[in-house]
Amino acid sequence: MDKTNTILKYFERLLLLFGLVALLTSVIPCSLLVADSVDDELMEDLEKDQGKENLKDLTPKKDFETLNPKEYSESRQAVYSKRPRPADLEFNREKVKAHVLALPKENRKSEIERYNRLKGIRDYLVRLLERTPYDSKEGVLFVNKNGNISKKNGIVALANERYLILRTSSHSKSRKIEWDELPIEQYERFFEFFASKRAAVSAAPGVSKEEINKNAAEDYITAAVMCDWYGRYEKALDFGGKALKLCPNLKPDVERLLMD
Repeated sequence: MDKTNTILKYFERLLLLFGLVALLTSVIPCSLLVADSVDDELMEDLEKDQGKENLKDLTPKKDFETLNPKEYSESRQAVYSKRPRPADLEFNREKVKAHVLALPKENRKSEIERYNRLKGIRDYLVRLLERTPYDSKEGVLFVNKNGNISKKNGIVALANERYLILRTSSHSKSRKIEWDELPIEQYERFFEFFASKRAAVSAAPGVSKEEINKNAAEDYITAAVMCDWYGRYEKALDFGGKALKLCPNLKPDVERLLMD
């Protein structure tokens, strides 16, 4: 039994090593999550429909790096509190459309851009986990039967569109976790884990440090958009700040996605 565990740990280390290389040289972040254009059909609907003008955009028009967290949170809550927020990030397009049409006109295009990022998150994480197991020491958070958040230690080395497989450190058993069992905090941890791994590397074959930083920054921006959408506004500011430290040139994107 001890010999079997030793062999398993050896192959696990190899898997983590090769996965890290694949992660660093991957071009997934920009290709999957940075939309070239907003949803055309939704935009046509917005142009035809006058929508409701009873809401005002109260987001402070300041420099992102000088935003007051409390003021920012209150302003976002005033405009975006009725966003559809599915637990599994599987959005109903009609609900999103109805929500967008109820926003002030000046906020609609940026809201669709945010939605375009969010609707690709699960597929993106599945592809990342195919290349690099999630082995954070913080473990995996999930919502238990009582509705409370619990934690289990282990490694997520397998995921598909329906669930993730958490392998415990003892290798004696695995636990299947449905996507809708994950709290938004665990999605945050996934992004922090993968983005920080990228950002910590100085260079990789065929990939410049600038490109590595930009990919990591894009991950942080997507995490910030997710947090903003789900009402975790201070965490959105935190992720946005991390993106700008890695790639200051993305400041217009950060301000458009988190302040419009």
